[in-house]
Amino acid sequence: MVSGRQSEIEHAVAEYVDGSRNLASLENWLWPFMANLADSDDEESRSLVGRIGNLISEYSDGNRSEQEIRKEMAKAILPLRMAS
Repeated sequence: MVSGRQSEIEHAVAEYVDGSRNLASLENWLWPFMANLADSDDEESRSLVGRIGNLISEYSDGNRSEQEIRKEMAKAILPLRMAS
């Protein structure tokens, strides 16, 4: 079962993946969301947000292209889309 938090993550990332949200907007949404999860027992959401954050960092560091991170983010949320 997909949690409410996971659904929020899937929605935000899907908007980025489909081009209706830019990377800066996703980052602005992600970092406060990540901070709010720090003390949560929702390990799956923390893991997913951590993965998305790592991909953004890899892009910012020049280790991945934006096309690569968009593809990897799509893969990361695929299980949530299938469960919905």
